[in-house]
Formats: sequence, structure tokens, C-alpha cells
Amino acid sequence: MGVSRLRNKTKLRLVSSRTNYRLEVLYNGDEMLTTVMGIQSLGKLLSDIGALKEHSVQDWVRIIVTSETPPEFILNKETGISVRVTPTLADQDYDPKMLN
Repeated sequence: MGVSRLRNKTKLRLVSSRTNYRLEVLYNGDEMLTTVMGIQSLGKLLSDIGALKEHSVQDWVRIIVTSETPPEFILNKETGISVRVTPTLADQDYDPKMLN
């Protein structure tokens, strides 16, 4: 199922228990690696980078699933590392040690 089709379905039913989140880790805009995480890991990541000061996890999920352009979060400004987040139905493969 394509991301845009998933976004259209999730607008009606914002998030199902099967929805996971694909993170593309970027270095100066170039993709370094991709991983899929669940809502709890996404919430922890958003907390760790300070994004929860702007919006709650639920608000970020709403932004992620309804945005035409996937949101990008800066992990390390000095090195140019960021992550782009999109909804997916793929299985989780995220290892918490991956982004340390």
C-alpha cells in the first residue's frame, strides 16, 4: 500500500493498531538508513529531540499521517543528521541502540 493511499485511509481512521512509522535517517539530505518503529519508540524519539515542546505525540501523529510532505526532524544540527517520518503498515525492525 502506498504512503499516499495509507494517508487517505488514515484521515478517516487516524491511526490503527497496525500503523507503524518509517524513519529515514538522512545525512545532509542523503538517506543513510531506514527503520520502522512503533508509536512508543516514536514518542520516545520525539521526546529525546525536544519535539514534544511543540506538539504532543498524538498531534505529531496527526501531522505525520496527514502531511503531503513528510515531516523532518533534526537529530544533530552540527553534523546534518535528520530523520523523515512517514506512516507505514510494515513490520517494526527498530533497534533502540540504532540512533545512539
